[in-house]
Amino acid sequence: MVWLLNLYVIMSVVVSVSAAFHVGVAAGVYAVLTIAVALIAGGVLKATLFWGNTVQKIGGPVVAALLVILAYWLSGGFSVGLFSYRFTGAEWGAIGFVIAFLWANRRIAARVLGLATGSGLSFYAFLTRPPG
Repeated sequence: MVWLLNLYVIMSVVVSVSAAFHVGVAAGVYAVLTIAVALIAGGVLKATLFWGNTVQKIGGPVVAALLVILAYWLSGGFSVGLFSYRFTGAEWGAIGFVIAFLWANRRIAARVLGLATGSGLSFYAFLTRPPG
């Protein structure tokens, strides 16, 4: 069922390019950022809830909620018209969030969790190490 995720991404690219050419570059940038952040939030939530360790199961939903808030804030800059249907930017982002949450698989989650435990913790260790 990854094809639905791919279809959403392709349609989102078309929407973003169309918004950039017909409305303005700002609308296209808002569309790209909203879509990307919503997809990341959905994937992060599923990865941390289903396959994360205890710390990730606590922090993951918090990070996902913050990303959803950011996506909602960005979504005010565009709207989507597909065939006879009209979606606001927030609705289009919510569709992406749900698709990413439902169809993110263990391979995608391994990348998300690997980034969370790899570079994030090493950066944290760098910041908290004693001087000298």
